[in-house]
Amino acid sequence: MKSLTDPTNLVKRVVSGNKKRYIQDGFDLDLSYVTTSIIAMGYPSEGMEGVYRNPFSEVYRFFETYHPDMYKIYNLCSERSYAPAKFHNRVECYPFDDHNAPPFELMRIMCCNASDWVEAHPKHVVAIHCKAGKGRTGCMVCSLLLHLGICNTAEEALSFYAAQRTLDGKGVTIRSQ
Repeated sequence: MKSLTDPTNLVKRVVSGNKKRYIQDGFDLDLSYVTTSIIAMGYPSEGMEGVYRNPFSEVYRFFETYHPDMYKIYNLCSERSYAPAKFHNRVECYPFDDHNAPPFELMRIMCCNASDWVEAHPKHVVAIHCKAGKGRTGCMVCSLLLHLGICNTAEEALSFYAAQRTLDGKGVTIRSQ
């Protein structure tokens, strides 16, 4: 475990920008609980990218520590992927391009899949990520908040997500998303 003053952790905080980080119990991850069952996070990276983004090994350790057998990961990246086996085959891919809106059908299918998972057991969580864990992630998290009835309007969902995920209240900033 690295100390919170370790230079690599400082670099990660700079890269995270306005996003809240999970800094607890030896973890320092670009990850936020939006609700007790919905997590927004940055891409779980390997190699050199793991130095300034979420290291895959730490993301895996986080979920195995706090949510063993109770988590499902949703990858929204169209530009990259990883083997679902790395997370015990509990990975769903709903890719769409960065800075773009997803097709409505993709949103519907992902929301149905995620809500089925969350509603199947009270301890189930979903972790949704794109590359940076903000725009595409926020779009789909807000869609899920509406689908689950946690929020009643798009504006309410966007505000709720921004408050839970960011330090400055600026969550989804691309108008098309």
